[in-house]
Amino acid sequence: MRAVLILLFILFAPQFVNAAPAKKAAKTVKKAPVLVWPHLSRANSGDITNVRMVQLLLRHRGFYKAGIDEVFGPKTEAAIKAFQKTAGLKVDGVVGPQTWNKLTVRVKRSDKNDAVKAIQQVFDYGYSETGDESLNLTADGFGFFGPKTESAVRGTQKEARLKVDGVVGPQTWCILAGGKVKQ
Repeated sequence: MRAVLILLFILFAPQFVNAAPAKKAAKTVKKAPVLVWPHLSRANSGDITNVRMVQLLLRHRGFYKAGIDEVFGPKTEAAIKAFQKTAGLKVDGVVGPQTWNKLTVRVKRSDKNDAVKAIQQVFDYGYSETGDESLNLTADGFGFFGPKTESAVRGTQKEARLKVDGVVGPQTWCILAGGKVKQ
């Protein structure tokens, strides 16, 4: 009897060992978008709108006390270096991806601060250059995230194919700075 059981095991065991396991539902892993930020430095200050944005964000964080002058000069560079040191970043005075990621803040409706001013100035400067005065974000109050600012943010998010929620997070900041979001 024992020999028969061993023989049956030898004959049929390979079928059970090689049997395919029940298929599990395939999980889709969504990759995080890659943010391609512009680089700003004294040697390559780029767009004055970005310099103004950085100065306002630094002021919002308490690192920039000078006037918003659109000049990436020694005061701006010193403020960036002080911020980088405090944030645990490489201290080089260059606003690159890591500095942008730490410098930007989440901004939403009803907020009132220098970060909101940075957003509004990007829209006001960009639209005034094209002659389109229809946004008139100062109607919300300079530095106040009201309905006109939210509408401009939502329009930018829609155009950039981002989640349209009216909240300015890392992806929206990247677009406002002239960068790209790779999905």
